[in-house]
Amino acid sequence: MDITCIVPSRGRVRGLSALLHGMRFLESGKHRVHYAVACDDDDAATISYCAEIKKHILLGYKAGPRRQTMGDYFNEMALLMPAEVYVLANDDMLVLSDDWDDVIAKAVEETPHGVFWWTSAGKQNVLVPIITEKWRAAQGGLFTSFFPFWYDDLCLAELWVMTTDRDNIMLPINIIDKPRTVTHRMRELIFWQKVYNASRALRVTQAEEIAEKLGLPKPQGNKHIADALADHVGNVSDERLQQIQDNQGDREPPDEAYKIAKANALRKFPHLVQNAA
Repeated sequence: MDITCIVPSRGRVRGLSALLHGMRFLESGKHRVHYAVACDDDDAATISYCAEIKKHILLGYKAGPRRQTMGDYFNEMALLMPAEVYVLANDDMLVLSDDWDDVIAKAVEETPHGVFWWTSAGKQNVLVPIITEKWRAAQGGLFTSFFPFWYDDLCLAELWVMTTDRDNIMLPINIIDKPRTVTHRMRELIFWQKVYNASRALRVTQAEEIAEKLGLPKPQGNKHIADALADHVGNVSDERLQQIQDNQGDREPPDEAYKIAKANALRKFPHLVQNAA
């Protein structure tokens, strides 16, 4: 099976190296696994590392202007390095399971349109998806083009349940994700939480469109799920969000790509303008 592992990376060469070498070491050898790194053209260290490591493993990379959203990195690399399934990864996580690629391949054979998830081996639950090409094509991408940092994983978990009327599929392969540095471009978390909640209405409609494209039954619970999530997720307090931002947020001034992403979100969800101080 053709598998592409996509890793956006910036300024974390040691973490990127540990991830790639670990995944390569733990491959089963039964499948064609390619690695795809998306980096920024001002990140000389990451570019240099990729140019060197591609001599030793099946790796492609693209350096370009800093993308506006996290989804842009993943979506771009999926088009450049197409596969039957895409393994999304971060440069601050490690894969712990032997033959991880074979477990994924078997899951795809069983559910060819599937979205799957790594199992977290750490104390902190993390969501890192594995997405089939069939799902990517039906959705129109691996992720949205809304968010400069995380949230797309949460959106995807919601969308899968809304589309299929079934629980998310956790695979018996482990990762550990222990962020020890700031999260790039995490700022204004209260605002982006509002964008995440506002975008849920789009997922209700999108679920029906994806189900039709995949030949699945019309979703029965998408509206009920959206209402339940709005009640649950909407209760995250501003104080808690600010605490997360204070602990892990980006301390540098916002770059132009971030500013454009925020402006796009305000155009997409104009009712949030009054809350965008």
